[in-house]
Amino acid sequence: ALAARRLPVTMRATAALPAGEGPYIFVCHPHGIFGISPMTHFGTDATGFTKAFPGLLVHLLGHDAIFRIPFFREWCLAHGHGSVDRKTCEHLLRRGRCIALAPGGARESLECAPGSMRLILRERRGFARLALRTGASLVPAIAFGENECYATVQFAEGTWCRALQEA
Repeated sequence: ALAARRLPVTMRATAALPAGEGPYIFVCHPHGIFGISPMTHFGTDATGFTKAFPGLLVHLLGHDAIFRIPFFREWCLAHGHGSVDRKTCEHLLRRGRCIALAPGGARESLECAPGSMRLILRERRGFARLALRTGASLVPAIAFGENECYATVQFAEGTWCRALQEA
């Protein structure tokens, strides 16, 4: 993938994940501006995911807004990506498929800045309930350096600029 060639992206598996014991929910942090690490590791095989975890089929899931972008939508769908809504998640997990998601979502992407790794999780517990309902195992996926890819403008909470970002 382009990101793996342009950025120093590598994956380090720290535990075996047997395909027969899944499905798994890969919980990615931090989200970053574009989610480069989740896209590279789970959206492509650029870092050797299929070699590290043979037999696992992972669907990278994201916000509905992604699927409103012409051509990018088609690329995502062609690669097995989908919306992170509960119906899609349950459908995939009940069929033994794994999913990857960033529970911090767009809100967490607004908080990313070089040198920081702020986790937005307090009101984001749906992924844990989903695991309990479907019997899926949670797998934490930390991306070191995701927030160093881009410098961002941080607007203070309560300002009209921040409200525009959050809209």
